[in-house]
Amino acid sequence: MKVHLINKGLITGFLDNNPKCRKDISIWVKLMNHADWHRLSDIDHTFALPFISKESREVKFEIPSANITITCRYYFCTHRVHIIVRHIQANEVQSH
Repeated sequence: MKVHLINKGLITGFLDNNPKCRKDISIWVKLMNHADWHRLSDIDHTFALPFISKESREVKFEIPSANITITCRYYFCTHRVHIIVRHIQANEVQSH
């Protein structure tokens, strides 16, 4: 089933404040737009090790190249998978 990405305004707002992440988030959006998911395990096959909570219908996508986490809620419906972007977080870089 095709993915319907909801709340793209949150992505746009994040990119306005973090333009260096534009390329990495654009790749993530492109993968989402081309995804064909029928079950939760399909998310694992598209993205390496996302955190998925069945109870809260939450999935966290880590984008290590931009050091960000995109938190979404998912709903598998009859003909589409709705992915609602809820939060985008820039992770602090650990210095050693």
